[in-house]
Order: sequence, then C-alpha cells, then structure tokens
Amino acid sequence: MAISRIFDLIYKYITTIRFLKFIQVFYRVKRLFKKPKIKNIKHIDVKNIRKKSYEWTKVSLRNKSFFEPDKFLLLNHWGTINPDSWTDPKQSHLWQYNQNYFDDLNSDFDHNDIDAKLNLIDTWINTDKLKNSVGWEPYPTSIRIVNWIKFHFNHGRLGKIELQSLASQVDWLSQNIEWHILGNHLLINAKALIFGGLLFEGKNAENWLQTGLSILTKELREQFNFDGMHFEKSFMYHALLLEDLLDLINIFKVYDFKKCRLECELTASKAMGCLEAFCHPDGEIPFFNDATFDVAASKDSLLKYFHLLNLRTDSQFAKTKHLVNSGYVRSINLSAYLFCDVGDIGPNYIPSHAHADSLSFELSFFGNRLIVNSGISEYGQGVERLRQRGTGAHSTLRINQKNSSDVWGGFRVAKRARTTSCKIQDKGSVVKIEASHDGYRTCLSKTIHKRAWELGENYMRLNDQVIGKGNKKVEINFHIHPSVFIKEINKKKFSLEVPSGEICFFESLSEIDLSIKKSTFHPGFNKTVNSHLLQLNCEINLPASFDFVIHWDG
Repeated sequence: MAISRIFDLIYKYITTIRFLKFIQVFYRVKRLFKKPKIKNIKHIDVKNIRKKSYEWTKVSLRNKSFFEPDKFLLLNHWGTINPDSWTDPKQSHLWQYNQNYFDDLNSDFDHNDIDAKLNLIDTWINTDKLKNSVGWEPYPTSIRIVNWIKFHFNHGRLGKIELQSLASQVDWLSQNIEWHILGNHLLINAKALIFGGLLFEGKNAENWLQTGLSILTKELREQFNFDGMHFEKSFMYHALLLEDLLDLINIFKVYDFKKCRLECELTASKAMGCLEAFCHPDGEIPFFNDATFDVAASKDSLLKYFHLLNLRTDSQFAKTKHLVNSGYVRSINLSAYLFCDVGDIGPNYIPSHAHADSLSFELSFFGNRLIVNSGISEYGQGVERLRQRGTGAHSTLRINQKNSSDVWGGFRVAKRARTTSCKIQDKGSVVKIEASHDGYRTCLSKTIHKRAWELGENYMRLNDQVIGKGNKKVEINFHIHPSVFIKEINKKKFSLEVPSGEICFFESLSEIDLSIKKSTFHPGFNKTVNSHLLQLNCEINLPASFDFVIHWDG
C-alpha cells in the first residue's frame, strides 16, 4: 500500500510538472538552493517624491478590518499582533498574509482614525526589525506597498521614516519577483513596482518602474483572454485583477503617465463587461473554481470605481453570452439565470485555483440562487480543501467517486479534463447549450461525459450522457442553495421554494430515484453553512443517459 502511494505521488508530480513553463521550473529549483535572505534588505534613502499632475481618485472597496488596540477581523476570524512579530501565529498562513496586506488603510473609516492607521504602519516598521518572513513574502509585500501608497495619496500622512521603509520594500520586491509562480502573483508584483516607481524619483525608482511596465505589458496580453476574462477562470480573482487594473489607470492619471495606460483601459473595459454579464441577479459572482464572497470587491463597487475614472464598457446586453476563450456561457430569461462551465480548467502552467468542476452549472430563479457550486472556505493542503475542489462539491456528474481532473496538494492539478468545443443553439424563446469532456478517460477506456442544457421560458431541461463501456458508478449532484426549502413529493419529484416565495419543481425523467443528501455551502473563508443536495446515484452499464427538468409556472 505504501509503495502504491509513493508511485501515485511520483505520477502526480510528473503529470503536474510537465505543464510548467521553463522559467517556473528554473526559479523553483533556484529557490531550493538560494532562498531570499530577508536580513539582507537594503536601506533605501528617500530623496525625492515625484510631483503629481492630478489628484488620486479616492474610492473605498474594503471593509474595516483593524480594531484598536491590536485586533484584526480577517477572513471572518479575529486575531492580534504577536508581540514578537507582526503576525498572529495561531492563524492560518492565508490569514497572516491578509494581516500584512494593510487593506484596512483604504477601507471606509472615520477621518479621526487616520492617526491610528499611521500608528499601525509604524508598528509594522518597528517590528519589521525582526524580519517577519510571512510579511516579507513577495505577494503580501506587493499588496502592502500599494495600500501604503494609496493611503499616502488619500491622506498625505507618510513621513520620512514610512517612505524609507516603503522604498526598501519596493527594492526588495524588485529582487524577488515571483517568476516561480507567474499568473496573478506576477501581475501584482508588477503593479507594486509601478506604484513605487511612479511615487519616487531617482535611478532606483526608474529601474522599478521599467521592470514593472515590462512585466505589465506582457502579462496583460497573456492573462486576459480576448473575451475579457482573466485566464485563471475564477470570477473572484477576475474581480481582484480588475481592481488592480483600475488602480493602475488611476495612478497613471495622477502622474499623467501615458505608457501602458490605453492598454490597461481597453483591458479593464472588456473585464468590466465580462463581470457585469456573469453575476447572478443578486449582483454577486458564481462559484466556479476558487470563488467565494467578501474577498474581492463587489460588481457594483467596481462599476462605481470604473465610472469615477471616466471609463466606459462597449458591452451590449444579450440574452445569451458565450466567453469563447474562457469556456463559460450565461443565458437568461425573465425568470432564470443559467451559468455553465463548458471549458478547460485554466492555464496549463498555473491551474492553482482550478477545481474539478467540468460541466458544472449554477441557476438563479426569480432573483434567488437555486442550484449552486459549494464555494471555498479555506486554502492550504487539508482534506477539506481537497473536498471543496473535488467534483462532488459541484453541480455536475462524477464516475466511480473520482474527480474529473486530478486536483491535489492544495493548489495542484495532475491529469486534466479536456473539454470539447461548446455548441449553442439560440432559437429565441429556447436556448440549448451542449459540451462534453474526457476527464474519466483511462488507458483502457475512453469514457466521455456529455451534458446538454435547454433553457425555455418556464423550464430548464438537463441531459447527461455517459459514453463508454463497462459497469460504472454514476453520481449526479445538484447542490441546493441553503435559503431554498426542499420538499419531497415522490422519489422522482421535489418542490423547491425560494425566499421570495416562488416555487419550482425538480424532476428526474429517468427510471432512477433521487434522494436528498446533507451538504455544505461556503459563502466566505471560514464560513460553512449547512445545505442540501439532490443526488442521483446508481451503478449502471454504459452507455447511459439521464434526463432532468426544472419547471415553473409561466
């Protein structure tokens, strides 16, 4: 048994590594032998601050998280500053990251709290002599640099000591860019270097600026698909990266800096149109891949920021919208919003936030979430993290209790499901969406999962086909939002009542019964809400077909 586990782990590593870019492998190997030495951080003497051409456009996109004298509310957990380092060792690594972001500096707080915010910065600087390793990792360093500079733009309260610390952080970041990770981390690194390079003047600042611009120019084209979606295919990260684009446009305007500004504006326009189109009627994102609430700013907040910068989208309303490059489809009518995942899991070399959720979907009914994916409540490498990334936590089909893509290790994916091209038929009152994937293939079997959705004026029909040979255990899960009241009418028919009072009926049109199972829903980090799912579970000879319908009064 131990030997089989070893071979399985070796297989996962080989299958994962083969998708990486050479630059990722090179820098990961380099870090094994030469890790960044935080004690070697240089003191950068601040001489000149660049003169602004215009004022910073102020907007608050974060909730207050710091409460005097030393208490933080982050990721729905309370914590404190450790006397020996600027972090709380009792909290998760992600929580410690957030503690070092300093998002609170730009929250919607009372003007009388400015001195308290400045004291918070000084506390970090004084404790910084201990060189807290979490706080000096490139990702939280990048976010902290931006937040300190935005605070300075808004309130003008950073003095010589704070500015010198800020310059040292930017210089440190410039030598520790996350080439071993790439993706959204690299874009955040570039943003921070640009912010530092524009704030300060001098040779160092110019080097930071040019490095940041060089990365930004390349990564904008790499990371944002032509359809406007961020390439990691998480709407939560899409919203976070859209905010980063808006911040960059904002600082380019402050210094009347033309280079890269137009490209940022064009990218932000597409990204904003994408986010507007792919939110539920409640204004919040669907839970595909790593996604939950209270991490990224809301669509409405980002839209307000977008308009304050005098930006406009060229997106036009359409009943059905297909993100061809990213693999998402949204179709709506007067009663329902349908969101379908019909694409591959994400960029091959960085599927860190990917879930095994191929052909999953979400459905809103009369403005209320009805069918959902489960969301996330934690990062790391625990069993619960793997379960939340797994196929069973999503509204889709799985075979033999396996995942459609081999998610493992918290942020890794070995074997990946390959999705065929999506077919859409729009006949006015009826829209049909069809796609398939081969995530359950083996060397001896070419098992295919094919799914078709049909959205009419007062119904949604679903057909699942499993194409292949042999006897298989098939499980189809429909996760129900916790606010929905479920009532069994018979083993094949259930009523679903949403909070606004409307009722629809969920029916299995196949011979196999449905059952109600307990489940969980995760609307935030460290948040778990009890919920239910409707499940079809059987052992059957392939090929097999299953039909379902959700219908309501017209």
